Amino acid sequence: MRPRALVLAVLLPLVVYVGLYTWNAKTGVIDRLTAVLGLDVAGWVFRPGRALERGGRELWERYVYLVGVRQENEDLRAEVRALQEQVAQLSEKSAEAKRLAALLALPPLEGWERRGARVVAQRPGPGMVLDGVILDVGHAHGVHEDAPVQAAAGLLGRTTRVGRFFAHVLLVTAPVSRVPVISQEGRVPGVVCGQGADEPLDVRYVPLGQPVAVGELLVTSGMDGVFPRGIPVARITAVSVGEGALFQKVEARPVVPIDAVEEVVVLQRPQAAAVEAGGQ
Repeated sequence: MRPRALVLAVLLPLVVYVGLYTWNAKTGVIDRLTAVLGLDVAGWVFRPGRALERGGRELWERYVYLVGVRQENEDLRAEVRALQEQVAQLSEKSAEAKRLAALLALPPLEGWERRGARVVAQRPGPGMVLDGVILDVGHAHGVHEDAPVQAAAGLLGRTTRVGRFFAHVLLVTAPVSRVPVISQEGRVPGVVCGQGADEPLDVRYVPLGQPVAVGELLVTSGMDGVFPRGIPVARITAVSVGEGALFQKVEARPVVPIDAVEEVVVLQRPQAAAVEAGGQ
């Protein structure tokens, strides 16, 4: 049997039955025949129609219910996504507020002014090793070359190239960076030299016999005239003395998480800022 004939064979009796049932519902002719044919015969004939009607109604109601539930679920999912985005934004603002509060809590440095700035980019040096970052301040904001840059935890570096609206910061971890320091406890001098972002800092020229210990904090000594005195730079991680050496071999790690800094302050002397502003 061909598909078309099969469909007609199935649908035609169903259409006839539904038509007959509907016609009787309107005219009541078949119902009146029950007096002749008997109530049982009519009941057996029309029982499937009642069941079909009930099933169709239940199916429709279930469909409408499921459509409503599906829409409600979609609305709830959209609301959850919106709330998740709002929570993420609030968390980010809260974290930023904590970082800014830490910067504002830094003790004042006599003879120095602070200007807030944001890190907008990172600059790799030779060998694609991170040795600098870009700040969103420049000459237009009174920032000049060789200005110390401080994060909440300590020294980040100093400006080396300054444009009108942006400035490049040489990090303390850069291979060409040199920062005169002094140990906080023993007041032992040295020079912190960068060896790359993933390498320990090399603390050079620490005299033999001077008391330096692992865990001791190194702060800027202010002896170079570039950095103010007392800014945390690094913490000692290793101390040793080689045979025939003139100085102790000292390694340290920076106190600032270099690759995680987002906000900083640029330090500048008031007179330097005035001269810079006057030259524009």
